[in-house]
Parts: sequence; structure tokens; C-alpha cells
Amino acid sequence: MNRRESPDRVRPFARSYLAWIAPLYLVGAVLGYRFYLTPDSVSAFWPASGILLAALLLTRARWWIPIAAASAGLDAVADAMMRHLGPVTFTDLSVQLEALLGATIIRRFAGARVDLSQFRGQLAWLAGGVVVAPALAALLGTSSFVRIQADVAFLSAWQVWFFADALGVLLLTPLVLAWFGRPDPKSAPRSSRTTESLAATLLLVLLGMRVFGGAPVPARSILDFPYLVYPILLWISLRSGPRLGSLAAVLVAIQAVGFTLQGRGPFILSQGATTQADVIAIQSFLLVVTLSCVLLYALVSDRRRAERERLELQEQVAALGRMELVARLAGGVAHDFNNDLFVISGYLEQLTRDPRTVADADILNTIRSAVERSTNRTRELLTVGRRQSVEESSVRVATLLESVERAARSLLRGGVRLERTADPEAHVRVDRGQLEQALLNLVINARDAIEGEGTIRLTAEVRDISRDSLAPASTLQPGPHVRIRVEDDGHGIPPEHLERIFEPFFTTKPEDRGTGLGLASALGIVRRAHGDLRVESTVGRGSTFTILLPLERVDEPSAPIPSPGPSPGPSFGR
Repeated sequence: MNRRESPDRVRPFARSYLAWIAPLYLVGAVLGYRFYLTPDSVSAFWPASGILLAALLLTRARWWIPIAAASAGLDAVADAMMRHLGPVTFTDLSVQLEALLGATIIRRFAGARVDLSQFRGQLAWLAGGVVVAPALAALLGTSSFVRIQADVAFLSAWQVWFFADALGVLLLTPLVLAWFGRPDPKSAPRSSRTTESLAATLLLVLLGMRVFGGAPVPARSILDFPYLVYPILLWISLRSGPRLGSLAAVLVAIQAVGFTLQGRGPFILSQGATTQADVIAIQSFLLVVTLSCVLLYALVSDRRRAERERLELQEQVAALGRMELVARLAGGVAHDFNNDLFVISGYLEQLTRDPRTVADADILNTIRSAVERSTNRTRELLTVGRRQSVEESSVRVATLLESVERAARSLLRGGVRLERTADPEAHVRVDRGQLEQALLNLVINARDAIEGEGTIRLTAEVRDISRDSLAPASTLQPGPHVRIRVEDDGHGIPPEHLERIFEPFFTTKPEDRGTGLGLASALGIVRRAHGDLRVESTVGRGSTFTILLPLERVDEPSAPIPSPGPSPGPSFGR
């Protein structure tokens, strides 16, 4: 990210520094001084370090020096305000140098926009802001401090100083970034979840008063009671996001330190323990709790983000697939319509030049055939797209097959025979015209699969389907069904094509003999009638297409009604 892409969302932050960051930093510094457990320099954590680091991360680099200078002046104000508590030592520039160093390291590895919900931003924040910068600042501050407090061991003072600044960054930086940065709208919690988190936060505060406000028990382990708040704090962090999660962690820290200052709670380890031991107990507890919350939240956020990206990628792939389908549709339809329109326009031009050719029946039949082909192709497209109107009625299957046979015989070659058998009691509720078209498509496919001589068998019978015989993904219901089969002894379908034959525009026929819409439209027709279309095929032995439709109960079978059937058109097949 270049300089111009740095967080414009927070420019008002730098411009209104004195409006809100100055009071916030001053409160953090006062709390830091207040968290000195004795007047001898032992502080549990330093909130000002986390607030200043967040302020730098939320602004451009050119604002860093003015903000750091202003914070140094606020340190002096807080020092003067809190001197009545005892000798609070002195104010140096270690916090400002720490924040400048930490912000530089974090920006170097995480970019201009720091996102603590991602592992990259979190690792840069932990390494630069929580470890490296506080360690160097503690080294600088302790070196000056031990010159004034000669009775304090350097290592002990450095340890407490380091953990105080590190905990300030751990607790306060996520809080400021979450509340004053621009939230991610995709990760914002729902209102019901926010209500749940607020209730959990209230429970956390009440439980904290009980856990941290109790009377100290000598020689009690710190593992006994403080971690009772741990599950609730994790729950808030995961359910509500960084805002309430970071706020809950700060509330726990204030309760733990505040009650310890009053000589209450589980961190008063024993009557003979040193102040440093009590502080290390508090810091260890806050370190474990805070790190667990931020790391677990980052882990869950990364997983949610990956899932969201996966779904978005699936939608993009699906959109590309639909675009490809539309492109194939446009290409196939344009090619076929162009051929038919060329025939129609050519003969119409001939008729215009010489009106006497109107008497030529061959010309009129050719034009009529081109129009019928275009009409049938439109019907196929409407069927596949489910845009064609449906008029269902009770249909006698034997009569239906007879109509299909009459329409198909004119399309069969001399060496291909058609056999038909049907149960006279079989009735189904379908759109008669659409089912005729679907069966005719299957018969034409069977004809094209036969080279030379062969037989097509068109059969219909009533079968009872049990629940055990249904596939897990089947939409059929157990009970009596009409099974219509179209069998051929042709060359069969290769296994690599068998799974794709019902895809729109998939065909193995030559370009001038099929568009690949026949089986797709047949499947759509059957499924709209609450049935199913299946296929079985063996290369070299033929194929069997099976239509299963729910049996229609009738008192008296309707008399056969002759039907002209659909006009013979081109073969729409696999």
C-alpha cells in the first residue's frame, strides 16, 4: 500500500488529537500511576503505552512526532496530578520511544492498515509492539530508574517494567483500534449477538467482583479462582468481535488490579510474599487471558474469512459457468437460426423475382420445414429454461406411445424397426405435448445410435417402487409408478460421456445434426411432472432410457384419442 492509500479513514483522528486522544491518553497515564501497588515503582500494567501505539497506527507517519511530543507533556501532567499518592519517580521518554519503534516495526511488516484479526497483522503487532519495543523501552527506563532507586534490583525492575508496557499494548491497543478504526462490515456482529454479548459482559463484571473482590486466602494458588472469568471472556471475544472482546479484557484487568490495590482478591498470594510476586501473579494472569483471546479470535477470523472467500470464489465460478452457458447458447442458436433464415430468405427472394414459382410445392415445403425447425428449437430452449407453459391432464400412456410411434415411423431408416408395447391401465398426469416431444427426442437418439439394422423398443408398464430401491438423492416417492422405456441395440454411450449427456448443449453428434438440447429438455419435462429420467448403457450393446412417472388413478380409462403428434424436426440428441 502506497502513501496515498494509508488510512484516510482516520485523518480526523490526527486533526482532533486534543479533542479525544489527549483526554484518553491522560486517563491512561493516571491509571498507570494509580496501578502502582506501592510508592516504590511497582506497576501492574501501563495503559498509556497501548493508547499511544494505537494513536500512531491510526495516523500518517508525519503526525507521529507531534503526537509523541504531546503525549510526553501529558505524562508530566499525570505525574503532577498523582504525586499526592507518594513518590511516583519521574517521567521520561521511554513510552514515546517505545510507541514510535513499535509503530515503525508493525507498519513495516503489516502495511499501512493494521488488521489484528489477521495473523500477519497480529504477528507484527505481537513482535514489534508487545515484545521488541517494550523490551528496549524497559531497558532504557530501568537504566535511568535504578540510578534513583538504588535499592531496586535491575533485573527485577526491568521485568516488571517490560510486562507493564507489554500488557498495556496487549490490552489497550486492540481496544482503541477496534473502537476508533473503521470496522469491517462483513464481520460486524448481528444485533441479537450484540445483546447476548452485552449480557455476557455484565455477567463477567459481576463474576469479576466476586472473584477479584474476595478476601485473600493465604497460600492459595492463583489457579483456583481467577480463571473462572476465562470462559466468559473467550465467549465474548468470539461471539461479539474485537470491540466488546477488547473492552471485556480491559474491564477484567481493571478489576484484577483495582481489588489487589485494596488488598483483596486471589493475587495477594500470602502474608509473606513480596509486592513483586503479587505483581507477577497479576501480570501472568492477564498475559495468558489476553493472548488467548486475541490469538483465538484471529484464528476464528481467518477461518471465517477463508470460508467467505471460498463462497465468493464459488459464486464467481458459477457466474463464469452461466456466462459460458449463455455464450454456448448464443453461438448454437445463432448458427442454427442463421442456416434456417438463409434458406427462408433465399427462397423468398426467388419468389419475389418470379411469383410463378409459388406453385412449386418443393419450395413451400422447404420453407415450412425451416420454420418448423426454428419453432421446435424455440420450444426446446423454453423447455430447458422452464419458460414454457404447462397444461397437465390425465394421459393414457398406451395412446401416448401410439402417437409417438406414428410420428417417429416417418423418421426411421429402412433398417431400423420400432416395437411398441404398453399397459392399457397405465395413466399419468403430465403435459401431453411436452411428454410426446420428450419421447420423440429419445426415439430419435436411439435411431441415430443404430448403424445399419437394429430395433427400438418402446414399452410402458406399471411398477411399484419401494423406498429401499430409491437412491438417497432421488425425488421420487415410494408407490406405484409408470415405467416408460426406450431401448436400442446401437453402439452405446461411452462411460466418459454418460455423466454429461443431460447437460444442455452437450452432444457427440456432428454439428449439423444436433444442438445437445434434446436430453436436457426431456429431463426438464419429466422432473416437472414429478418423475425421473435414468439411463443405462453398455458400449457395443445399446442404451436404455427409463422414465418413471407417478401412476394416475382413474376410474375408467379414457378412450384413445388420435393425435397428430409433433411435427418431425431435427434430431436434438446427445
